[in-house]
Amino acid sequence: MIEFHYLIYILFLTATSSKQISVGVILPFYDGLWGYYGDQFLLYNKNQTKTENFSIEVYYCNKSASIQQAYAAEFISRKFDVIVVSSQDSKALKNIVEYAKILQSKVVTFIRRIENIKVDAYIAPNNKEVGRLQGKYIADNFEKSERKGILILEGPNTDKNSDAFSILLFEELNKFNLCTDEYCMSIKVDNWDASNVKKIINDLSEEFKQHLGFVAAANDDIGLEFYKRFTSKILY
Repeated sequence: MIEFHYLIYILFLTATSSKQISVGVILPFYDGLWGYYGDQFLLYNKNQTKTENFSIEVYYCNKSASIQQAYAAEFISRKFDVIVVSSQDSKALKNIVEYAKILQSKVVTFIRRIENIKVDAYIAPNNKEVGRLQGKYIADNFEKSERKGILILEGPNTDKNSDAFSILLFEELNKFNLCTDEYCMSIKVDNWDASNVKKIINDLSEEFKQHLGFVAAANDDIGLEFYKRFTSKILY
């Protein structure tokens, strides 16, 4: 997880100004990680000291690329100094972001990149460390779990964040010989939308589903959806 004070520090560096700095934040949806960061932005906006000079607005696009574009266009038309966006659809957002930069609004991408465009700052978690921690958790809890099946969900070969995640995840599991066919299955996921979780589960064999005890995911949407299904016992 990215410490929130780092986000604020990056905003200071991105938009140095003596006047109040207007910041528009666009997040994919209000749930889990996104809801946490959205709440943190609003809490900071409310409680900042007199020496701080941010005016922050937060919107959620409810997984809609068109809504995301509309919010971005609104921030640009209102001449916001900084637009912070975690992209729902990077291709759909590309032209909007290019226009923002022409009008000299700073653009910060948060966790999710915008394809083929240079932004002023890109903030992401340490994906290798995320993978290491997930692998360590599985290894530490493997023996005490009645279900030994391990499902690893990786991104396509073009997803560099997923590649970084996988490196130390597999390193941790290999320390205890947990990457064998007996325990472990790895799947490449082309689309990280949480709605794909049902298809992923349906494609698993019944035998593997009955023994599934751990899921390591290189994406928050997919990971959160699996977590919901595990905790609500509607995995199948």
